[in-house]
Amino acid sequence: MFRDVYRAVRTRSKIDLRQSLGLLTSKMLVVHTGSLYKGGAELFGEIARADVNVFFVHLGGNKQECQQWSEHYRNQGIDNICFIPHSPSDKIREYQVAADLLFYISTRNSPIYWCTSPLKLFEYMASGTPILGACLGSVVEVFDDSVGFCFDPDRPETIRQSFEYFRQHPAEAGSRAARALVATEQHYSWHRRAQTILDFANLS
Repeated sequence: MFRDVYRAVRTRSKIDLRQSLGLLTSKMLVVHTGSLYKGGAELFGEIARADVNVFFVHLGGNKQECQQWSEHYRNQGIDNICFIPHSPSDKIREYQVAADLLFYISTRNSPIYWCTSPLKLFEYMASGTPILGACLGSVVEVFDDSVGFCFDPDRPETIRQSFEYFRQHPAEAGSRAARALVATEQHYSWHRRAQTILDFANLS
């Protein structure tokens, strides 16, 4: 279950994790994990451009995709974004816990945006790290401003607005992340989700 695989990582300090991953400890670290082919990478710059003291790391996709997006941002003069190809699950968890903020993106470009139930979002919630996420489609059933910081992917300016709110309210960010963690452990573990399905089937 999520709580078991993340628990050991959460006992390590962010500084320790970043040092072991070769990451800067002096900048705010924003991390996105997942595929690149579904769209949304064009919005990473909304955060990277917000402040030179922000370092944005993406993990996922193949080498060619990562090279293309790296070049895309270099051509815009943005050099505080790093694209890392697909990595092992244990390494991804370390990046997620090491981050100051996790970025969740979903757009209407995906044909299943309205009904998707992304494993990544539950992983984010189990990491104990604050989340800046797109509130779109079925995701709103589990993710809202009580457990993270929402934005509208159809209005990119709301990404920066929510990001600035996150930066100005660190205590609230911690509280929302803590509620996300509790929700994951109490409602969204594999066992809990399986039990919900069984209960529904028994009532049908």
